[in-house]
Amino acid sequence: MAGNFPLPPPGSALFAGFDAAVDQLYRVIGERAEAGPRPMRTIGELAERIAAGVNRSTNVERILLQTRAGGNAVLCGLAFRALGGAVTVAANLGKPPDPVFAPLAASCRTYSLGQPNRTDALEFTDGKILLTDSRPLEAMAHGTLAEELPPGGLGELWRGQDAVALMNWTMMPGGTELFLEILRRDLPETSPRTVFFFDTSDPARRSDGEICRLLDLLAAFAGERTTFLSVNAKEMERMASLLGKSPDGREEALRALHGRWPLEWLLHRYDGADSFGREGWATAEGFFTPTPTLSTGGGDTFNGGFLFGHCGGLDRSRALFLGNALAGSYVRLGRLPSRGELGAFLAGRDSQSAEAGPALRTG
Repeated sequence: MAGNFPLPPPGSALFAGFDAAVDQLYRVIGERAEAGPRPMRTIGELAERIAAGVNRSTNVERILLQTRAGGNAVLCGLAFRALGGAVTVAANLGKPPDPVFAPLAASCRTYSLGQPNRTDALEFTDGKILLTDSRPLEAMAHGTLAEELPPGGLGELWRGQDAVALMNWTMMPGGTELFLEILRRDLPETSPRTVFFFDTSDPARRSDGEICRLLDLLAAFAGERTTFLSVNAKEMERMASLLGKSPDGREEALRALHGRWPLEWLLHRYDGADSFGREGWATAEGFFTPTPTLSTGGGDTFNGGFLFGHCGGLDRSRALFLGNALAGSYVRLGRLPSRGELGAFLAGRDSQSAEAGPALRTG
């Protein structure tokens, strides 16, 4: 089924905001030998090295792999664009825009809201550590947008958009107030068919009260428009803990979260993706590899692929599968695939496994 998977046609439109970053991606060196440097494979190796330096000192060497455009909104938008969608990005791209965002500006409509974040990403086979300077996002507010966007503001930019993706609440201290103003002023100007999509981007450093307030606000969005919240396993567990119990398994956790906050919940994990919402439970297999070329941005790539599938008319399981496939190809190539490369990736997957394709159990 994977080899014959029907990609939606180009043409869907996405708005993505409001964060951008200049990413520098590194490998951490475990040891040097005659054969050359050996990168650390796991985060645990780095943790042991750091722990050994307590009350002493330690040196951690890193090697730069690449410098590129980053940020949750930027990476999600680029993934959507790679599949053929039309993308508008409003984010802190720099004034003037940093040269790293030139490819973004060449393929998408862009508006810069200030100076970009800076992120050093330490890459491992079992995950990544993101060291981020997000001070440029501290001033992000509805008034900032009014100063930097066209006279019609967000309402004008969102006309004709199939989806609006608002990312990285965690790094915006005023993010809840910004989203509240958007709910009041800008959402009414969008089409009833426009979907809203959120990713909090690891709220580990936010308090329980702040997270609950945000989720209550997103539930208000869901009362007006179809509203998605995309989480990884760590984020799902944190939010489920706010319910005062520990759900048994992914499906129970998403059901319980939907019962409290009636959003369209998405869970992206290393070996697949799940969803629970008004249409019930949906799941799709993943494309796990133990040796990724690149993992930073994998979740954002999933988000862009899922949104493109949803906006293109795929059912929930197939949209999840498309997000998984795009992310699976991305982490192997170390870059976004073209539509043709994604088709070849799926065809190769099909030849390797008779079970390739989305799991179609819903309800």
